[in-house]
Amino acid sequence: MPQSPHGHHQAETPASGRLIKGALIGAAAAYLLTNEAVQRSAIRSLVKVWDLARGGVEELKERFQDAHAELQADRE
Repeated sequence: MPQSPHGHHQAETPASGRLIKGALIGAAAAYLLTNEAVQRSAIRSLVKVWDLARGGVEELKERFQDAHAELQADRE
C-alpha cells in the first residue's frame, strides 16, 4: 500500500476498489460458467425456488377465491 510522506498508509481509491470488485465478480462468473457441478447445483436450487414460488402463488389464488366467495355469500 502506498505511503504518504509522513509514513502513513494512503486509503484505497474508489476506482481501485471497483476494479477489485469487478475482478472478483468476473472470477466468480468464470468459475460458475466452467464448473458443471456448480451449474447443476445452481440450477437445482433455482428449480426449488421456482417451485416454492409457484406453490405460493397458487395458495394465494385459492385464498383470494375463498375470500371472494365469502364476500359473495355475505351479499346474498
